[in-house]
Amino acid sequence: MWALEYWPLLIWGAGIVIAFFVGGWRLALVVLTLGVGSNAYFAGRKAERDNLQKRVQQIEENRKNAYDEIDQRGTDKSDVVERLRDGSY
Repeated sequence: MWALEYWPLLIWGAGIVIAFFVGGWRLALVVLTLGVGSNAYFAGRKAERDNLQKRVQQIEENRKNAYDEIDQRGTDKSDVVERLRDGSY
């Protein structure tokens, strides 16, 4: 049932109707504007959280790939010293 999935929308709509009957169209407009603004704010926060999670996942994947590449290289003492000097690790 879609009403269970979109319950905040139903509450917001009921608030607009109640505001219209209590305070007229101006109060209903205020409630409508607050609802749209808060919806945009929370959608933006969710999008930023998703983007941050994707970036963290990409960084972890790059780090894992780099560690795997380092593990696959043959290392000897002179090679390690040379990598430490030039910063390529």
